[in-house]
Amino acid sequence: MNKQLKIFDLDATSDLSNDIRAMGHWVKTNGNLKDTYHIIIKRIFEGEVHFLQPDPFLNGLQEALQEWPNDCATLIMGDVNLKENITKWYAGHETRIAPFECLSMPLALLKRTQEYDVNKSIPKPKEYEQKYKKFICLNAAAKPHRAKLLCHLVDNEGHEGYISWLNRYGKLPEKHFAGSKFKGEEMLLDFDGANIDKDNNQDVLPINYHYAGFEIVQESIVSDTSLFITEKTWKPLFYKKVFIPHGPRGLIKWLEDLGFESFTELYDTSFDLLPYNERYDGLKAQLEKLLKLGAIDWVDIYKDPDIRKKLEHNAHLARSIHVDGWRKYFN
Repeated sequence: MNKQLKIFDLDATSDLSNDIRAMGHWVKTNGNLKDTYHIIIKRIFEGEVHFLQPDPFLNGLQEALQEWPNDCATLIMGDVNLKENITKWYAGHETRIAPFECLSMPLALLKRTQEYDVNKSIPKPKEYEQKYKKFICLNAAAKPHRAKLLCHLVDNEGHEGYISWLNRYGKLPEKHFAGSKFKGEEMLLDFDGANIDKDNNQDVLPINYHYAGFEIVQESIVSDTSLFITEKTWKPLFYKKVFIPHGPRGLIKWLEDLGFESFTELYDTSFDLLPYNERYDGLKAQLEKLLKLGAIDWVDIYKDPDIRKKLEHNAHLARSIHVDGWRKYFN
């Protein structure tokens, strides 16, 4: 591509609507430069296409780009199924055709995780029986699907694991905690006196992480159509942690297709491919199985040669996958 790139970085925005309006203003004032510029709409760190009509984001792009050729603009997002989902969304729109082309970059957050300090020293528990717990479940932004599972955990096995709930970006309405002992109050991990607070970056792990048997990963979305994986899933792969995901449909299968090993000797992964309500019930059933293991049992599990081999393989693969930057596709 010989055109200059006009980049609208919506990953860095604090006001999405305003930035989309600014894009529309640029298009209107530079309509005579269609042969000079290719527009890049960069939203790599987001990955869910909402099948709503109207949708504020996609309708905003439609309006902003209405005077620009659709083969001279590209939307970049992290959804594995981006092109399919955008095509389906616009099939229900009056224009029928998206005002841009699509580029899926599902490994962008793997690349960012690779840039974290993944070689931090892992502390050794001095007294497993007193400090080791069954699981860890980290929750920064409060989301309904996260609240649903956390209510279940708190009401049943909360005391058996390390849980954080930071209410980053605000609290959820009370209805999401109805009937539960958990009411959405902040929960900070304070194992060693050093809190992981609301302002810490995504590369920070609480020391508790290394004293937990397995991780319950609360992904950003639980979509049946969009498949978007964040650093929440990549971290246990890097840090050699057994994990079970509460995330989008097909997450485990997609990781397996990339070459990662699943822990089928510990839990049944078939729930991964079910529609959400069934997937959630399947997840709870497998969690019940995992939680029957005692905290001290996990010390022995991590000594198992087959488990160790899988953990080492996953960590090596996560570190070694080469992730091209998006600019490569526009050289």
